Amino acid sequence: MTPSAARDEDVLRVHTPEYVRKAKTGTLSPHEAMVLEVPWSPELAAGSWLAAGAAIEAGRRAQADGCAVVLGGGFHHACPTTARASA
Repeated sequence: MTPSAARDEDVLRVHTPEYVRKAKTGTLSPHEAMVLEVPWSPELAAGSWLAAGAAIEAGRRAQADGCAVVLGGGFHHACPTTARASA
């Protein structure tokens, strides 16, 4: 199955509105961009939302079917204002 991208409302459950705006538009501060550990691009933002959507769908499938797997894995451990757990 091909997942749908997460909705902004889903991503906002983890990140602040300011960080979501910056992550989508590429207006991260130099420190925020460094924390990404990969260069920002529109494709990176789209892929991040798609990966989050896959994780959400896997959770739904696991609840319904008892098991689900996301082969793409996760890209980071998110905090409200960064793309990693300890910035």
